[in-house]
Amino acid sequence: MSRGGVHNALPRGTLSAALARAVGDSVGQDGLERYGETLSPIIDLWQQPDWAYLRGEILAGFDRSQAAVAGEFGAVALVNPTGSGKIYIVDQIAAWVSVQAFFAVDLALEGVIAATLGVVSLGVSLDTRWRDRVTGAERTTGLVYAGSDAVGIAGQVERFTTPAGGGNYGRASTSLPMVLQPGWGVAVVGGTANALIEVSMRYRERNAFPGELE
Repeated sequence: MSRGGVHNALPRGTLSAALARAVGDSVGQDGLERYGETLSPIIDLWQQPDWAYLRGEILAGFDRSQAAVAGEFGAVALVNPTGSGKIYIVDQIAAWVSVQAFFAVDLALEGVIAATLGVVSLGVSLDTRWRDRVTGAERTTGLVYAGSDAVGIAGQVERFTTPAGGGNYGRASTSLPMVLQPGWGVAVVGGTANALIEVSMRYRERNAFPGELE
């Protein structure tokens, strides 16, 4: 016997499916009943990090270094590639250098970053459910660039410094969170020439909703 529509259903696409899975509801997956009619629950679909998977959102990050190059400033970038159909939300940025130094956070088009730096790897899924269960291959689309340049990359939105004495990570704050549409990236550029740098980023990746990229 076929089942009709759920009374008082509240269809909300991926969020409806996420809530249904979160509460173990095998009946309301095509729409949410008004649970308050019987339970009055408080369910925050963003509270639990493991529920990001239920929303179809990849928790991702990376840590990459760039070797010192004489007369040039090292840089590491994350790019949301053109045509990905994804939205990236960058939540954390940290950078390290052996001496106290400034770093610039630059927003730039993919072409600008690609003309200065080179692709070295993909981001890393922090929830292993997004990796291939046999090979461990990534399912993220985030491109990680690294390289150096005598000028740097335009589009600075923040400048932060590492602690006095060096050898510790400095952290970006005023430019975050940051939202990247396809074809855009964020680069962290060292402010001291001829210095090895190391950059860490934490971001989230999800499919864009209808109309979100118009």
